[in-house]
Amino acid sequence: MTPTDGRTAVAAVFGTEWRNGLALLRELGRAGIEVLALSDKESSLGFRSRYAAERHLHPDPMDEPDEFLAWLRGFGEEQSAQGRVIVPFPTSDLLVSIFARHMESLPGFRCPFPSWSVVAGCLDKESQVRAALEVGVPAPKTYFSESLGDLHRDLDDGAVQFPLLLKQRESYTREAFDDAGLRRFRAVPLPDRGRLEEVIRTVESASVPFLIQEVIPGSDDALYTLGSYMNREGVILSGFTGRKLRQKPPKFGIARVAESVDAPSLFDLGAALLQRLGFFGISQVEFKLDSRDDTFKLIEVNPRSWSWIGLGPRTGARIAVAAFRDTVGLPVSPQKGSGRYRWICLADDLVASIQHRDAVPFLSLLHPTKGISEAYLSVTDPRPGIAHVWGEISGVIGNRLKRRGHRPPP
Repeated sequence: MTPTDGRTAVAAVFGTEWRNGLALLRELGRAGIEVLALSDKESSLGFRSRYAAERHLHPDPMDEPDEFLAWLRGFGEEQSAQGRVIVPFPTSDLLVSIFARHMESLPGFRCPFPSWSVVAGCLDKESQVRAALEVGVPAPKTYFSESLGDLHRDLDDGAVQFPLLLKQRESYTREAFDDAGLRRFRAVPLPDRGRLEEVIRTVESASVPFLIQEVIPGSDDALYTLGSYMNREGVILSGFTGRKLRQKPPKFGIARVAESVDAPSLFDLGAALLQRLGFFGISQVEFKLDSRDDTFKLIEVNPRSWSWIGLGPRTGARIAVAAFRDTVGLPVSPQKGSGRYRWICLADDLVASIQHRDAVPFLSLLHPTKGISEAYLSVTDPRPGIAHVWGEISGVIGNRLKRRGHRPPP
């Protein structure tokens, strides 16, 4: 495809070892867009996809940030010399932050999201909550580091109750939480006052920016999502709504089963929040339905793709394709996904269902929906799924051999 300046536009998915990276690769490739698969892992499942026109291995952006940035600049120069413009699709907060910080100095790239001045606010949970309150989007009771006195008073008065949740404000940095010994999806459950005081002392001594929120009651299936692509004018060009059904681990994990649902109010709530943040691009805005007042309350904003974005095309919302076409100046017909479809990661659901005893494995496959998408398995693109299944089986066998004192086969 060719943008207005005459160069050939190609999509580049960074992080094709992840579910969302593989989903983006497939969606863009199936639309006839040339897609480059990029990863810091030779075993990346995206490298096995039939839709990867090229495969590129790069330095680890977490462990080698300077080397990765230098590699990006060299890669962009090389592609630009070939008459290409690259539309990048980063799949993690870290990758988004790197592109947003340095996009002005990355030759050959045209980013489908704003620069760091905007993205920084979208990755900061305090900024998310403050923006939500400013535009009337409900949020859980939240206490910032300067309002801990209010938290203790509300606990004494019964205005808020345990359990609470302490969250790291900046989701793109994990080192601080790791150093404080609190790594758990960048959030720490606080079941009582003793644990509250202990964790606050720990994070303050490590200078970790944080906030504390009430835990909205309800199970995993109360977590709803607006997934969308919003253009620079603040219009959602492609999007759908859905909800998690089960997570790994339960309550504070990533989806292992999800489904699309029609929840039109989320379009209004999510759009208002994204507009206030000044964001455009692909995002997931997650809410939890509070059974106490039947209100959707903000959980977080992810200014990137998320693990089950692969459900979108089933509903008619090709979010990545809309992002690509809009970025290179091609027309986009607005799409609002509809219908009830289901997404599942079979391996995760099987293992977690057995570990946590919270579901009957594979029962989701029997649920009446219009169709089911599996995170890795695809009839039209089988190699990534086969590699994933083999990797899971090999891992289980290897772990059992280690426990028995045997050396696993090479």
